[in-house]
Order: sequence, then C-alpha cells, then structure tokens
Amino acid sequence: MSKKDDNNEKGITRRGFIKNTAMAGAGIMIAGSGILGGSKPAMAASSGNAVVDEIYRQAMDFHLHAGPDLINRKYDDRTLARLCMDTGLTGFMLKSHLTCTAERVYYLRKEFPKLETFGAMALNRTWGGVNVDAVEVMHKLKGGGHHLRQVYFPTQDAENDEKTKLKEHVKVFDDGKLTKESMEVIKYCAKNKLIVSSGHLAAHEAFELAEIAREMGCERVVCTHVTNRNTEMSVENQKKMAAMGVYLEYNYLQINYYNQDSKSPKGQSPQKIAKWVKEVGADNIIFATDFGQTDNPTTPEGMRMLITEMLKLGVTKEELIKMTSTNPYKILRV
Repeated sequence: MSKKDDNNEKGITRRGFIKNTAMAGAGIMIAGSGILGGSKPAMAASSGNAVVDEIYRQAMDFHLHAGPDLINRKYDDRTLARLCMDTGLTGFMLKSHLTCTAERVYYLRKEFPKLETFGAMALNRTWGGVNVDAVEVMHKLKGGGHHLRQVYFPTQDAENDEKTKLKEHVKVFDDGKLTKESMEVIKYCAKNKLIVSSGHLAAHEAFELAEIAREMGCERVVCTHVTNRNTEMSVENQKKMAAMGVYLEYNYLQINYYNQDSKSPKGQSPQKIAKWVKEVGADNIIFATDFGQTDNPTTPEGMRMLITEMLKLGVTKEELIKMTSTNPYKILRV
C-alpha cells in the first residue's frame, strides 16, 4: 500500500480519522473547567455505535497510570475511577513505576465496589530491585486480600530502558542466567498465583523470563509492552510464547503516537498491530491503553478509540472482547 493510500484509505485522511475517532468513536464529552475540562465532568455513556458500546461495557484496562506520582499524571486514582464508572468501563490494573498500588486499590475498592480494580508493583530500585521480601509483604497486606495481582520485573530501572543509561540498572540476569533473586520472585509468584510480567526487559530477556516462569509453574505470565519499539517481540516469538500459555500485552499508546505523528520513533502503525492480532491470534493477547499521560486522552477515551480503530481494520467484536475483557480477567481474578 502506498503512503498516499495509507493516509487516505477508504476515503478518509489520518487527520480526519483521528478527529472522528476521538469525537464520535470515543463518544466522551467533557464540559466545564478544571483538571479534565470540568470540576464535574459530564461523560457520555454511549458512543453512538452499538458494537463499540457492547465491547466497551465489558472491557477493562489492564495497564494504565494515575496520580499520585513523581511526574504529572492526567488525574488521580479517584478521578480515574469516577470516569470509568460514569462511562461503563468495568475496571483497571493500576501501575506505578515507583510504588506498589495495592494499598491504593484497597481504598478504591471500598469507595467503588462495583469497579474491578487491581494493584501491581514494579521491581525497580524503590524496592531494592528484584526483592522477594517486598513482594511477600505487599501480597500479604490485610484488609480483604488479593489487592496485589501483578509483579513487574524492572521497568524504568531495567538495563534495556532508555532512562537507565544515566544510572545503575537493576540486575535480573547474571552471565545470561536469571539471578537467584529473580528465581525466588518467580517461585513466590507461582505459589501464590500472582502475575509475572516482563516489565521493560529486552525482548530476548522477556522471552527467557516467561519461558522459565512457565516451567516453574507460573499460571499467569505476561510479556509486557510487546508493541513498544524498545521491547518489541517478533511475531515468530510471540507465537512461541502464546503456544506456552504466555499472554502478550499490546498497548494503544504506541498507535496513538503514530496517529499523532507517523514518523514518531515511539509510534506503531495500527495496520501493523491489527495484522499481528490476526497472525498471533487473540487467545493470548491482552490489549490495554497504557494511558495516564497529561497530553493523551483519558483512559475511557483511549479504550473507545482502540476498539473503534481495530474494528475498522478488521479485528472482530469477538476478538476485541477476548483481548480487552476475557483474557485480562482470566488472569486477574482469583
């Protein structure tokens, strides 16, 4: 397909598609003034597209960010939760690079009992790196239990992460083999049915981590950021991971970067990602937004944009329900 055809497929320009998707597909209107455009945001519960709405009302966001954080986020936990409740999104996994969100989820569950919220922790230097004792403490928090559901291996402190070039990284491998500490975390997660995620490890490291985690009895393993340029995994290896029962996390964030600027080094073509869905198969893919940045749409907007765009590219309703609801809830619920 030529560049011109790509930009004007089926008679619509990329700029026009983004505008239509954001306004009609997302179907979320924010009025007034304040942090999200209004102190009391008025959110539309329907996009006007019955298929998009059907998928959306079953969907959850497996990977997103909110405040409090060291960097500015679009909203805090409670504002995010209200947006999801107002628009019908069923739940989310709350991620932080620096803190464990299990404690924050404890309060979200009390205030928003109909919203399914889950906590995570990333084994960065905040926790002393790959530290099974920290995982155990966060996992055993009292007050209802199961707030911590996902354990990420290093993200911003991984050797592969671009930010790590300026500081010391957290060691996961030593001479090409997983460290003793890494094996202890995997063993604990396997025993306690926690999700092991690859974080920002390089693709070949994520592959090895996932392979060993499955061999050690982990039922819930995720290769994170498969669509990120810095952690991108080949389709061949994605298929191998899926055959092992590993889940592959696709993020709309990279597609959004591409839609804003097709030359962005962080962007991925939506056509490329839709093709991956067909090649790898939806059974082991989890689609999330990875939103929460101040200059990006809200999570509800992002999820509706994701659904709308993938439908236009031939991904089916059944596949999208599987990737945004069935698969994530299968490994999140205990």
